[in-house]
Amino acid sequence: MEDTLRLLIGNISQARAGQRAGHANNGLPITRHYARLLADLAHERGFDGYLLNFEFPFIGRSAQARAVESWISLLNTELKKKIGDYAETIWYDSVITTGALRWQDRLNSRNLSFFLASDSFFTNYTWPAQFPSLSAQYFLGLDSKHLQGSDKTLQDVYIGIDVWGRGSHGGGGLGSFRAADHIDPTGLGLSIALFGPAWTWESDEGKEGWNWEKWWERERTLWVGPAIEGAHVEVPEPPLREGEQPCPYPHSAFRPMREFFDSKPPPKPDLLPFCTSFCPGVGHAWFVDGEKVTHKEKGWTDIDKQTSLGNLLWPRPKVEWDENDSEEALPKVSTKLTFADAFNSGSSVVINLSAEESPQEGTAFRCLWIPVQSIAMTPGGLYEAELVYKVSCDNSVELDAALSAKAETAVEIKPVSSLDLENGWSRLSVTCKAIAPASAGSGSNSNTVANIGIILAVASEEASLPYTIDITLGQLSVSPKSSLTGLSPYAMRLLWADCTRENSPDSNPPQSETLIITWESCISYTSPAIVGSDNPDPEVPFPPWTLDRSPHWIPRLQYANIYAEKGAWNIYPSQAAVFLGTSGWGSGAHTGAGPNCFVLERSTLPEKLKDGKVRFYVQGVTDRGSVLPWGRCAFVDLDL
Repeated sequence: MEDTLRLLIGNISQARAGQRAGHANNGLPITRHYARLLADLAHERGFDGYLLNFEFPFIGRSAQARAVESWISLLNTELKKKIGDYAETIWYDSVITTGALRWQDRLNSRNLSFFLASDSFFTNYTWPAQFPSLSAQYFLGLDSKHLQGSDKTLQDVYIGIDVWGRGSHGGGGLGSFRAADHIDPTGLGLSIALFGPAWTWESDEGKEGWNWEKWWERERTLWVGPAIEGAHVEVPEPPLREGEQPCPYPHSAFRPMREFFDSKPPPKPDLLPFCTSFCPGVGHAWFVDGEKVTHKEKGWTDIDKQTSLGNLLWPRPKVEWDENDSEEALPKVSTKLTFADAFNSGSSVVINLSAEESPQEGTAFRCLWIPVQSIAMTPGGLYEAELVYKVSCDNSVELDAALSAKAETAVEIKPVSSLDLENGWSRLSVTCKAIAPASAGSGSNSNTVANIGIILAVASEEASLPYTIDITLGQLSVSPKSSLTGLSPYAMRLLWADCTRENSPDSNPPQSETLIITWESCISYTSPAIVGSDNPDPEVPFPPWTLDRSPHWIPRLQYANIYAEKGAWNIYPSQAAVFLGTSGWGSGAHTGAGPNCFVLERSTLPEKLKDGKVRFYVQGVTDRGSVLPWGRCAFVDLDL
């Protein structure tokens, strides 16, 4: 409770001299002090805002409630000033305007003021079936003058669902869909806020036989549905609270959460290059360019490495014949996540195609279209798409794969390269250009949503034989590409690496136990800068070289792989080097180095690396998914 007062009052001067302003009779003092500090913290640590949960009664009653409402608006202003317009404050419904702790489970006049000061509103999860529609009715009945020009919509009202089922309608767990039925995001227009979605793991954590594979089966069922099409999902009947009546509205059979929302593509690659390694942020091992560099029996978790699993692959791909009116039955198709193999992460996605015997005789050549990921493109913009994959099949068919993109409007596709990599992987690269329809006009700013996918050619000498095909997807990237010719070529590399020690104040004398490895990346041109002569003609109407001046022309580092080797002298690690881990945004935030930092404790190093000279290698991975060759990486030596 005292902390809430401190949020309002700010930093209290300890000076004994000087005049202090007296308190007003009708309110508490409100300053920007902690609003500024919290905005600075969000900016430094890379998050977008705050969920505000004041889950205790206000001793200052309505006066304190009014002061908190005003302070929230200050926090909102400071966040948007420091981070951008997308910064957000979310009010959790607990305290009402009288200052009492009284959950309302819906939007109403008792909590409206806090919603107006925030960007969005987050209800508790113990609501009866009619409350979501009551929240929508209340919002739609608000007088516009009380909204004070804000652009709030029903989507800013988040109705809580507890996946653990603690009093939540439908009983939680796989029964959470019953609560989502009443919230109805696509019908009513409300949003959903999920409490405790880690139920899929934590409810059986520590039990014998529990592992990542069993977790993933439950996880995918909750979000996208069962692996086998049409499979029955057993959902227990929800328990009724004391005095609660059964739900008066009939519920359907199980529905995964994805069915309650419209699918949207990620941001345009012009703004944020798209790269996925098909990893949910967990795994048993870590792979670099398809080679396993470490394995952990108990598994690892790193949300920084979470990427798209292909939004068009789940619950299963919508395979169709490619530009073919064949009446032949399409093969059955399913997808699964595997932790046994990956390219630049801890997992990959396997697409399984299975065709039964066919009455067709003789040789056959078929082409299948398998969409993987939707992406928004600027009409007329040029993009490069790259896919790393493996394909295997039985002996009855021969295969060839191509990368392509399709949209409602035309998309120009030009192959760039096809390359066989190590460890059985292959890489396909194409350029894509979405053509704007003639009706759009030359000044149109509309986006084209294209589906990136695989065209799989299947040839067989005997068409009637069944076949099975597995396509393993390791990495997919889509990035903008300049249409200019003659650009000065450049290469990305690490400019330097360094390592500092942070003393431990708990030891006597203080010892350097925390190691902080930092680095910087750069680009350098690979061709000489030639202007023609020492005295160039000042009237030539063109520059001496052509550079890419688009906003995001320079690649960024997505993360770095860190290795260590004792007594090394090479610029690249040998087979004796130890893989230590990967960097991430949070790993170096407190140093001010952001993502270009890796922090480790000396005590966690393998015994052979705890003393003597150790060389730490830093291997950059770009936001296009490229692992920098060792000749363009960096290392730093440290005497431990």
